[in-house]
Amino acid sequence: MEKNMKKSPQELPNPVSLKKGKKYKSLWSSLWSPSNPKHHARKNSSGSFQSYLEKGETRSTAKGPKIYHEHQDSNESIYSAIGDLKSTDGSELSLKSEGIQNISSPKTHVLSSQTHKVEINTQLQSVESTSTVQKEPVYATVNKDKSKILVAKLMEENKELKQKAKEFVKEARRKEDTLYAKLQLEITQLEAETRKEVKSLSERIRILIKEKEVLNDQIDLLQGEKKEIQLKYNTLNEEVKTMIAPELHRKMIAEYRKLLKEANQKYEEERNEHRQKSEALEETNNSLMEQVKEVKEKSTTFQKSLEALSSVHQKLLQEKTELSEQLEESKQMEQENQKLLLSLLKVTENLAQERDILMNKAFFQDNQQKELQTTVVDYSLNVGRLQEHISNMNKENIQELSKLQSSKYTQDINLQEMYNKQLDILRQKVLLQNNSICELENEKRKLEIQLENVWDLPYDDAKKYLNMKIFPV
Repeated sequence: MEKNMKKSPQELPNPVSLKKGKKYKSLWSSLWSPSNPKHHARKNSSGSFQSYLEKGETRSTAKGPKIYHEHQDSNESIYSAIGDLKSTDGSELSLKSEGIQNISSPKTHVLSSQTHKVEINTQLQSVESTSTVQKEPVYATVNKDKSKILVAKLMEENKELKQKAKEFVKEARRKEDTLYAKLQLEITQLEAETRKEVKSLSERIRILIKEKEVLNDQIDLLQGEKKEIQLKYNTLNEEVKTMIAPELHRKMIAEYRKLLKEANQKYEEERNEHRQKSEALEETNNSLMEQVKEVKEKSTTFQKSLEALSSVHQKLLQEKTELSEQLEESKQMEQENQKLLLSLLKVTENLAQERDILMNKAFFQDNQQKELQTTVVDYSLNVGRLQEHISNMNKENIQELSKLQSSKYTQDINLQEMYNKQLDILRQKVLLQNNSICELENEKRKLEIQLENVWDLPYDDAKKYLNMKIFPV
């Protein structure tokens, strides 16, 4: 803060150059004027305290905040106390010299005894000094030790008072520095506010200028229209003056008004009839249009549903062909298995016949019979194995057919459910669209009625205006 404060007014930027205003010029000139104690108190620090107080008063009058007045009052009390202390320094020095003289003589002549009371309150920042002087001489005997102690005490009190005075001066200067910084901040804030206000006012001025130009154009147009109407009015007045007398004209006007009223009544009756007919035709037309829209929507929905069903049907046909192919393959396998069974049965029959023949020959050939028996046993084992294999194949084929049938049944059920769900969704959409169409038609009717009312009102006003202008009563 002190470095920034030591700058000269030429080095610091002048905020008044940015915004031209009497208020900012006065503030800036008061800050950097020679009467401002901020920039001249340090140069004249060796001067008296009264000149410093006068400079502080000029600053307070230039700025004028309430806070600065309070600090000024406290500073004045401090500086008055310091002046009293300076006056007491001379008396203390005289006491020192007298004490030294009294040390040489056993009996001393004390001219005056002074007692100093200094009360300091940091919160109020004020100093009170009182001195009581006994002018009558007092004769007493003073020892050397006591005089030395008194001199030492006086020296210590003098030093303490000087340190306190320096501290008070430092605090006063620090407060002045803070106040100066606060004032500079307030100036910058005020400059920013004025800049914003100037910008907003310039924008408003531009808008008002544009509005003024538009209004001037409108005024010119209206004046031109006024001139045209005035010309028409003048021509009509001239024509009226050259026409029939006013009494005959009034009679003609009364008759013409009666005829106009009758014609207006007839016109309104015919118009009401035409309106009713047109409303009936519009209602029929709207109903027909609604029916056409419904038929079109139904046709589109049916086409979409047919397309979806045709795609589903094609998928089912493909699945059906695949299943039929699988059935044919299984049937072919069954036929092959049956053929094998027949061939095996034939083989068993042949073996039985051969066995019978061999049994007849067994009586004659025991060895051959044993061999034949062994061969027959082997053949019978092979036949049993083949029969078991054939039965297992039949069971597997039957299981596969049952699985295929169950899967087909589940697919049919799922497709039927999907079809029903889609139909329900489409029905809901159709109902919502019908409701929205009905609402739009109702709004359309309301708007048409409002438009008719809007057109009727200016038409009636124009008729009245023409009647009043052309045929004045």
